[in-house]
Amino acid sequence: MSTTLLAVYFLLFAFLSWRRPLAALWLLITALPSYLIRFEIFGIPFTLLEGMILIMTATTAIKKIQMSFPRKRESRPVLTWIPAYAGMTKKHLSFVIPLILFLLASTISMLVAPNLQAAAGIWKAYFIEPVLFFIVFLTLVKTERDREHIISALGVSALAVSTLAIYQHFTGWEIPAP
Repeated sequence: MSTTLLAVYFLLFAFLSWRRPLAALWLLITALPSYLIRFEIFGIPFTLLEGMILIMTATTAIKKIQMSFPRKRESRPVLTWIPAYAGMTKKHLSFVIPLILFLLASTISMLVAPNLQAAAGIWKAYFIEPVLFFIVFLTLVKTERDREHIISALGVSALAVSTLAIYQHFTGWEIPAP
């Protein structure tokens, strides 16, 4: 894939994430099959989906940190962004300790694996990025209407994949091993 095209896509996605985070989340969920588009940055393999998740996480974190700084004549402590970023309500706090233990176990497993490079790639893709997506999701999706938009995005993604699969079934196009 062209590096320039990839850079332009990520810049546009970052702009969308900054200006309309829910629309960017909708696009990210619609683009779930983009995990098949692979590239490397400084020798580290990534997928298009991973890039989108990292951009969403960065823009959400920056916005939450920026909002936490005291404005003129306000006396809010600066570090209020930590719980605010997580988007956690009391209902969500029951996830925190199991999630931390799960990440700790996955990190230990990665560190003792015989092939550290392969284990680190799996750890990044299967553990860290889904947790980052979970935190962004909890931060942004607040109302029933937001949830309905997320379900719609999943539907669009499923429709696109199933349409391609039906086309492949009847034409044999791009089937790696028939």
